[in-house]
Amino acid sequence: HLVDGAWTPPLVLAGTSADELDPFLTLDPATGAVHLLYWVNDAAPRVVHRQAPADLSSWSTPQVVSGPAEIAARPAATVADGVLRVIYESHNGTLEGTPKLIIVASDSGSGFAFETLGSSPYAAPNRPQIHSRPGRVWAEWIDGTGEMAWTRESTGGGWDPLDVEPYIGAEERDYFVRGRIRAQAAD
Repeated sequence: HLVDGAWTPPLVLAGTSADELDPFLTLDPATGAVHLLYWVNDAAPRVVHRQAPADLSSWSTPQVVSGPAEIAARPAATVADGVLRVIYESHNGTLEGTPKLIIVASDSGSGFAFETLGSSPYAAPNRPQIHSRPGRVWAEWIDGTGEMAWTRESTGGGWDPLDVEPYIGAEERDYFVRGRIRAQAAD
Protein backbone atom coordinates (compact mmCIF):
# COMPACT_ATOMS: atom_id res chain seq x y z
CA HIS A 1 0.00 0.00 0.00
CA LEU A 2 1.00 3.64 -0.36
CA VAL A 3 2.78 5.17 2.68
CA ASP A 4 4.22 8.71 2.57
CA GLY A 5 4.18 8.70 -1.22
CA ALA A 6 6.00 5.35 -1.61
CA TRP A 7 4.73 1.82 -2.11
CA THR A 8 5.50 -0.75 0.58
CA PRO A 9 6.88 -4.13 -0.53
CA PRO A 10 4.20 -6.53 -1.81
CA LEU A 11 2.74 -8.98 0.69
CA VAL A 12 1.42 -12.38 -0.38
CA LEU A 13 -1.87 -13.03 1.41
CA ALA A 14 -2.90 -16.22 -0.37
CA GLY A 15 0.00 -18.19 -1.73
CA THR A 16 -0.40 -21.90 -1.18
CA SER A 17 -0.09 -24.48 -3.94
CA ALA A 18 -3.91 -24.78 -4.07
CA ASP A 19 -6.04 -22.67 -6.40
CA GLU A 20 -7.01 -19.59 -4.36
CA LEU A 21 -9.66 -17.85 -6.41
CA ASP A 22 -11.98 -14.83 -6.68
CA PRO A 23 -10.45 -12.47 -4.08
CA PHE A 24 -12.94 -9.99 -2.67
CA LEU A 25 -12.09 -6.97 -0.50
CA THR A 26 -14.49 -5.01 1.68
CA LEU A 27 -13.97 -2.29 4.27
CA ASP A 28 -15.60 -1.71 7.62
CA PRO A 29 -16.90 1.86 7.20
CA ALA A 30 -16.68 2.54 10.95
CA THR A 31 -13.12 1.32 11.62
CA GLY A 32 -11.47 1.13 8.19
CA ALA A 33 -10.60 -2.53 8.81
CA VAL A 34 -9.99 -4.44 5.58
CA HIS A 35 -11.54 -7.88 5.00
CA LEU A 36 -10.22 -10.23 2.31
CA LEU A 37 -12.31 -13.21 1.20
CA TYR A 38 -11.41 -15.87 -1.33
CA TRP A 39 -12.09 -19.53 -1.93
CA VAL A 40 -9.69 -22.43 -2.16
CA ASN A 41 -10.38 -24.93 -4.93
CA ASP A 42 -8.80 -28.18 -3.84
CA ALA A 43 -10.11 -31.51 -2.50
CA ALA A 44 -12.23 -29.59 0.05
CA PRO A 45 -13.34 -26.30 -1.57
CA ARG A 46 -13.86 -23.66 1.12
CA VAL A 47 -14.24 -19.93 1.73
CA VAL A 48 -11.42 -18.20 3.63
CA HIS A 49 -11.25 -14.83 5.43
CA ARG A 50 -8.32 -12.63 6.47
CA GLN A 51 -8.50 -9.23 8.14
CA ALA A 52 -6.21 -6.24 8.65
CA PRO A 53 -6.56 -2.94 10.49
CA ALA A 54 -7.00 0.25 8.46
CA ASP A 55 -3.23 0.84 8.28
CA LEU A 56 -2.66 -2.72 6.91
CA SER A 57 0.10 -3.19 9.52
CA SER A 58 -0.75 -6.88 10.02
CA TRP A 59 -3.06 -9.54 8.63
CA SER A 60 -4.87 -12.22 10.59
CA THR A 61 -4.17 -15.87 9.87
CA PRO A 62 -6.52 -17.41 7.31
CA GLN A 63 -9.85 -18.40 8.87
CA VAL A 64 -12.22 -20.82 7.13
CA VAL A 65 -15.68 -19.28 6.96
CA SER A 66 -17.66 -22.12 5.38
CA GLY A 67 -18.69 -25.26 7.27
CA PRO A 68 -16.32 -28.26 7.43
CA ALA A 69 -18.51 -30.49 5.25
CA GLU A 70 -19.46 -27.78 2.75
CA ILE A 71 -18.22 -27.42 -0.80
CA ALA A 72 -18.10 -23.62 -0.84
CA ALA A 73 -17.11 -21.13 -3.54
CA ARG A 74 -17.28 -17.56 -4.86
CA PRO A 75 -17.58 -15.33 -1.79
CA ALA A 76 -18.49 -11.66 -1.54
CA ALA A 77 -18.96 -9.57 1.59
CA THR A 78 -20.12 -6.36 3.22
CA VAL A 79 -19.88 -4.85 6.68
CA ALA A 80 -23.11 -3.37 8.02
CA ASP A 81 -23.65 -2.10 11.57
CA GLY A 82 -20.33 -3.62 12.62
CA VAL A 83 -21.22 -7.10 11.36
CA LEU A 84 -19.20 -8.79 8.59
CA ARG A 85 -21.58 -10.63 6.26
CA VAL A 86 -20.09 -13.12 3.81
CA ILE A 87 -22.20 -14.61 1.03
CA TYR A 88 -21.16 -17.70 -0.95
CA GLU A 89 -22.38 -20.72 -2.92
CA SER A 90 -22.62 -24.08 -1.13
CA HIS A 91 -22.53 -26.91 -3.68
CA ASN A 92 -24.27 -30.28 -3.45
CA GLY A 93 -21.94 -33.31 -3.58
CA THR A 94 -19.33 -31.90 -5.97
CA LEU A 95 -18.18 -28.52 -7.17
CA GLU A 96 -20.96 -27.15 -9.43
CA GLY A 97 -23.28 -29.86 -8.06
CA THR A 98 -26.90 -28.77 -7.79
CA PRO A 99 -29.02 -27.70 -6.17
CA LYS A 100 -26.69 -25.08 -4.70
CA LEU A 101 -27.49 -23.15 -1.57
CA ILE A 102 -26.82 -19.43 -1.20
CA ILE A 103 -25.44 -18.94 2.32
CA VAL A 104 -24.81 -15.79 4.38
CA ALA A 105 -22.32 -16.16 7.23
CA SER A 106 -22.48 -13.24 9.70
CA ASP A 107 -19.75 -12.44 12.23
CA SER A 108 -20.18 -9.76 14.85
CA GLY A 109 -16.95 -10.81 16.58
CA SER A 110 -17.88 -14.09 18.25
CA GLY A 111 -17.85 -16.48 15.28
CA PHE A 112 -19.97 -16.99 12.21
CA ALA A 113 -23.71 -17.66 12.23
CA PHE A 114 -25.14 -19.12 9.03
CA GLU A 115 -28.39 -18.46 7.14
CA THR A 116 -29.58 -20.04 3.91
CA LEU A 117 -31.09 -17.42 1.59
CA GLY A 118 -32.17 -19.72 -1.20
CA SER A 119 -31.59 -22.82 -3.28
CA SER A 120 -30.67 -22.72 -6.96
CA PRO A 121 -30.84 -25.41 -9.64
CA TYR A 122 -28.45 -23.36 -11.82
CA ALA A 123 -25.33 -25.43 -12.61
CA ALA A 124 -23.16 -22.49 -13.72
CA PRO A 125 -21.63 -20.10 -11.15
CA ASN A 126 -24.24 -18.12 -9.17
CA ARG A 127 -21.74 -15.36 -8.27
CA PRO A 128 -23.69 -14.09 -5.26
CA GLN A 129 -23.22 -10.53 -4.03
CA ILE A 130 -24.23 -8.84 -0.80
CA HIS A 131 -24.56 -5.09 -0.31
CA SER A 132 -25.41 -2.63 2.43
CA ARG A 133 -26.49 0.94 2.95
CA PRO A 134 -27.36 2.45 6.32
CA GLY A 135 -30.28 0.45 7.66
CA ARG A 136 -30.47 -1.94 4.70
CA VAL A 137 -28.73 -5.18 3.58
CA TRP A 138 -29.60 -7.11 0.41
CA ALA A 139 -28.25 -10.01 -1.62
CA GLU A 140 -28.52 -11.11 -5.23
CA TRP A 141 -27.28 -14.00 -7.36
CA ILE A 142 -27.61 -15.50 -10.82
CA ASP A 143 -30.37 -18.06 -10.44
CA GLY A 144 -30.71 -19.35 -13.97
CA THR A 145 -30.15 -18.41 -17.56
CA GLY A 146 -31.75 -14.98 -17.70
CA GLU A 147 -32.75 -14.78 -14.01
CA MET A 148 -31.37 -12.91 -10.99
CA ALA A 149 -32.77 -13.83 -7.57
CA TRP A 150 -32.61 -11.34 -4.73
CA THR A 151 -33.78 -10.68 -1.20
CA ARG A 152 -33.24 -8.09 1.49
CA GLU A 153 -32.94 -8.30 5.22
CA SER A 154 -36.22 -7.48 6.94
CA THR A 155 -36.28 -4.61 9.40
CA GLY A 156 -37.48 -7.01 12.13
CA GLY A 157 -34.85 -9.68 11.35
CA GLY A 158 -34.79 -12.53 8.87
CA TRP A 159 -35.02 -12.07 5.12
CA ASP A 160 -37.84 -11.06 2.80
CA PRO A 161 -39.22 -13.66 0.35
CA LEU A 162 -37.10 -14.12 -2.78
CA ASP A 163 -37.83 -11.98 -5.80
CA VAL A 164 -36.66 -12.61 -9.38
CA GLU A 165 -35.59 -10.14 -12.07
CA PRO A 166 -35.28 -11.36 -15.69
CA TYR A 167 -32.48 -10.26 -17.99
CA ILE A 168 -31.12 -10.91 -21.48
CA GLY A 169 -27.34 -11.21 -21.52
CA ALA A 170 -24.59 -10.43 -19.03
CA GLU A 171 -24.40 -6.76 -19.98
CA GLU A 172 -28.06 -6.14 -19.15
CA ARG A 173 -27.69 -8.18 -15.95
CA ASP A 174 -24.65 -6.31 -14.67
CA TYR A 175 -25.52 -2.78 -15.77
CA PHE A 176 -29.31 -2.61 -15.54
CA VAL A 177 -30.78 -5.47 -13.51
CA ARG A 178 -28.37 -5.13 -10.58
CA GLY A 179 -29.22 -1.41 -10.55
CA ARG A 180 -32.96 -2.12 -10.53
CA ILE A 181 -32.45 -4.55 -7.65
CA ARG A 182 -30.41 -1.96 -5.74
CA ALA A 183 -33.12 0.66 -6.23
CA GLN A 184 -35.83 -1.71 -4.94
CA ALA A 185 -33.77 -3.20 -2.10
CA ALA A 186 -32.34 0.05 -0.73
CA ASP A 187 -35.68 1.86 -0.31
